[in-house]
Amino acid sequence: MIPTVDRIHELLKVIQALNSQEVRPSRILVCDSSSELSCKIEDLECLTSSPIDLIHSPIKSSAVQRNVLLDRWHADYREIDFGLFLDDDTLPSDNYSSSLLEVLISQPTVGGVSGVTTLNTSPPQKTSCLEQGVLSLFFLTGKPGSLLRSGINVGPDASWTNYVRCDWLFACSMWRREATKSTRFPNDWMGYAIAEDVYFSSQISRDWTLIVVPKATLLIDKNGPSITNPSLFRDEVVHRYRIVCDRPDKKSMDLFKFYWSNLGVLMLTFLAYLRTRDRHFLDRSVGVAIGLLLSLQQVIFRRRRL
Repeated sequence: MIPTVDRIHELLKVIQALNSQEVRPSRILVCDSSSELSCKIEDLECLTSSPIDLIHSPIKSSAVQRNVLLDRWHADYREIDFGLFLDDDTLPSDNYSSSLLEVLISQPTVGGVSGVTTLNTSPPQKTSCLEQGVLSLFFLTGKPGSLLRSGINVGPDASWTNYVRCDWLFACSMWRREATKSTRFPNDWMGYAIAEDVYFSSQISRDWTLIVVPKATLLIDKNGPSITNPSLFRDEVVHRYRIVCDRPDKKSMDLFKFYWSNLGVLMLTFLAYLRTRDRHFLDRSVGVAIGLLLSLQQVIFRRRRL
């Protein structure tokens, strides 16, 4: 299941990669939200032996497109027990599908499983004890693979070699059909819909185990979508507020941790701007500030309704 918009060349590469999988898909579903269909189904069918459904969605939202794909799967292909989401800017390793499928078949309590991404960039720099202390103070760090009470999702550990149970899975994950029967992505998250995968997977985690398989790797196109303007940073804050509020195991202090952590992000990002004068940090500061104001507005609205 592949949501796409205005990226025909990247989409064709994904279709080709699927045809090289050790376990090929029994069917490929593509949801295109381009202003006009960016490709014809014949362009896709010539690249793979798997049958393809090409669906057009007028709404430009990766979350809405994923729901369209889920609905098609559940309505028309009930005989297919497992479904894999892929972004249109990703290239899975040849063993990606087979590695994930192996876990789902052998462990019936597992509802979803993903691999790990590999980016053609330098490894992240190690943080000092002081930096780690500041991050911990603002609830911005935790165990790899965890979803913090502040709504921050911590990524997998690059040193993992065995299967690891996690609180959330990223977008390119394989799901058991039964686990996704009553769960959907937020339909009101438009555009790139940042963190929709965290929301979706954390909802499923209340009833099912989620697993990351380190040997299954996925290359992400460096030219793919990136957070480059305040509105996307704003959306990220608002979406994480929703993750905290709708979390199945929500606790009384979670909202405080959410606001405290985002105040920490705002402070650290603005200090980084003052130090470097990099516009990226200024844009993020503005976006986080607006997102905090909008989330506070939602808190007031919810309380008035009560």
